[in-house]
Amino acid sequence: MITEAEQKKINQYFEALKRSCVNSTPADLEKLDMALSHAKDIYQDKRLETNELKLLQSLKVAKIVSEEIGLKQTSVIAAMLHDVIGQSDQEFPDFVEKEFGKDVVAIIQGFKKISGIRSEKVSLQSENFRSLYLNTVEDIRVIFIKMAHRLYDMRNFNRLPDHLKGKFLDDVRHLYIPIAHRLGLYQIKAELEDFEFKYTNPEDYRQIELKINESREEQEKYIKRFIAPIRKVLEDEKMQFELKSRTKTISSIKRKMEKQSIDLDQVYDLFAIRVIITDSLSKEEYEFVEAHEKFLREHGDPRHERKYSLVMSGNGAQDASDDSYHDELTIEKEIQREKLHDFETKHRHYLSLMNSEKTACWKTYSLITNIYSPNPKRLRDWISAPKPSGYESLHTTVLGPDNKYVEVQIRTKRMDEHAETGSAAHWRYKESAYGKDVGSWMNDIRNVLENMGAQQLDDGISSKIKRDTDKIYVFTPQDDLRELRTDSTVLDFAFDIHTDIGAKCTGGRVNDKVVPIRHRLKNGDRVEIITSKKQKPNVDWLNYVVTSKAKTRINRALREEKYKEAESGKEILIRKFKNWKIDFNDKNISQATKYFNLQKPIDLYFNVAIGKIDIHEIRQVFQTLHIEENIEDPASPNFELTEEIIESQSEKDHEFILIEAGVTNLNYSLAKCCNPIAGDKIFGFVTVHNGIKIHRKDCPNAKQLLKHYPYRLIEARWKETRSTQFFITNLKVVGSDRMGLINDITKIISNDLKVNMKDIRFKTRDDVFEGIIKVQIRDVEHLGFLKQKLLKVKGVQRVLRFD
Repeated sequence: MITEAEQKKINQYFEALKRSCVNSTPADLEKLDMALSHAKDIYQDKRLETNELKLLQSLKVAKIVSEEIGLKQTSVIAAMLHDVIGQSDQEFPDFVEKEFGKDVVAIIQGFKKISGIRSEKVSLQSENFRSLYLNTVEDIRVIFIKMAHRLYDMRNFNRLPDHLKGKFLDDVRHLYIPIAHRLGLYQIKAELEDFEFKYTNPEDYRQIELKINESREEQEKYIKRFIAPIRKVLEDEKMQFELKSRTKTISSIKRKMEKQSIDLDQVYDLFAIRVIITDSLSKEEYEFVEAHEKFLREHGDPRHERKYSLVMSGNGAQDASDDSYHDELTIEKEIQREKLHDFETKHRHYLSLMNSEKTACWKTYSLITNIYSPNPKRLRDWISAPKPSGYESLHTTVLGPDNKYVEVQIRTKRMDEHAETGSAAHWRYKESAYGKDVGSWMNDIRNVLENMGAQQLDDGISSKIKRDTDKIYVFTPQDDLRELRTDSTVLDFAFDIHTDIGAKCTGGRVNDKVVPIRHRLKNGDRVEIITSKKQKPNVDWLNYVVTSKAKTRINRALREEKYKEAESGKEILIRKFKNWKIDFNDKNISQATKYFNLQKPIDLYFNVAIGKIDIHEIRQVFQTLHIEENIEDPASPNFELTEEIIESQSEKDHEFILIEAGVTNLNYSLAKCCNPIAGDKIFGFVTVHNGIKIHRKDCPNAKQLLKHYPYRLIEARWKETRSTQFFITNLKVVGSDRMGLINDITKIISNDLKVNMKDIRFKTRDDVFEGIIKVQIRDVEHLGFLKQKLLKVKGVQRVLRFD
């Protein structure tokens, strides 16, 4: 039951809430009345663990949202109804959407979602957790309402059950204080910091509180009195500037005491002001500085790279007598010199601008210290030597009126923006909204809060956050948080944990559901890896991963496995060559490697080991090529070529090739070393045991055959015919890897052109793919048409025929 006193409080808080909603129309206030009516129906007399009515709590949170953060009707209504999910038998979210709109539904759902993030064992101060937190939220108003909720909790801390106190303090310390700072909610940040300090170290808090127990009004009067002469002297000097002031919080004073190992009486600078010089750089100069610093972050100092590259070029493996190599090196050095000259010109200008900023800061320092005496021991020059974080500012402590010490921070507009939103900020995240990172986007929100008021967030899409398209964050079974690329799979996650776990991965449990290794993960998933000692990486795994880490480790594992298998294959070949009385040397191995269209001897050894190449087929290679070329054939020189045209008797191809010779009944076959197809320029080569071999005139072996066995060469040409005959040829396809590429290529070949594929192999390295496709085609014209079609596939850069 709701008591009469509680009902009175509800009415009082609701009236106060309506008064805080400034600039509200009668229609807006009517919506608030409707929201209260629904809230009463939903919450009824349900209570929190503190015994406070949920309805009363929701009104208090909504009042913070309206009065202290400054949001408007949409956010206020969402705050009033933030706990409706699971509280009512009425349908949700249709009921809320019908009455109050989609935005209210989205905010309530977002609030529930981030409230459900399990973080008991996760370090809340970790960047990954805060990134997950932000990437889970689609609307900044969710964070505002959550922050208001925690502020309400801190104001009622003593009434909280013990099991919630520690959790809420962690939330405040590691999430909401940094967020409040980042969004420029300084009053809320200061209050949260003091609450966190007060309930974590109550005794220390009380001691400091007694020391600075002056009224806020007196503090503000003192600050105005302090900055008045500073403002005047800066205006007299025609300087453009901003002045920001603050009274140090109890928690910041405590941090100073701990950091400097001093007592409370030695903390002099209880007040601080910030002087921001806004005219030290023009807009164009500011943009130049930003661009130059971005170049340095991304590419480093090219002067150092140049020294390194010159050292490397002096130790290269190129032949010093190679003129083309020297020409290329000269051109490269000239390009480097031009780039270096351009960089040095820009860098001198950059240093000049940096010096002008420092000069402006020191000039301001001089003007201020002419008014107030500085404490030389408290001078901190972070403009000449910035902090490792990149923070730049000039800090000093001066003796102000009434002999009170005040800290003064002097910086330029660029320095201030970097300190608040750049590398010196508390935290940074990548975020895709409007093509900016979360830091830039949150700074836009900060500008709205400072310049137009938080109410503007409810007027359009400025409150919307789009999900991060670059990263996801998932939990281990131990609640450790891992950062991965979007679309990462269970296998990516396994390799991110450890190489051995990845290599033995057979699947996983995602949110307690068993899934295969290719299952794609989502933000907030909890993943457990299933392994087996019998599992080994295979080449298909490269199609199941997106992270470079996983790809690199799979390729490494495949190479290691390949080397092991290749050693076994090599031993097999050594024994077989010995039995065949064939020399096991580089020439013969190279010949066999080329015959099977392989790149390196290790590929030959590996294919032998795994049984992909029949050992007897290798023997046949040397019987038809190597041995024949070394057997003396006395009859061969006596061949007399005539103009008579004799059709081949080959059962397979007799209708397609004409042999010009004086010899009949000769069978022929197409040479495997070059795989000629209809339309290629060809010739015949007479072998001892296997009839005539038909080679392309640009065959890799043609030059050697012509040089050593010219008497065995006979003329051959394709016969003109309308019959259909297919030939096998190999294509190499190279380009930029992307999702669906293989499917597009195979669709072109099989579905669109109806070309039969005998074999297809793809591999990817550093986002570059290389495919080997064995196809059946009719002639060179057909082959050319196929190549042109493949070159039109998105991502394909080259299509080459190879032997």
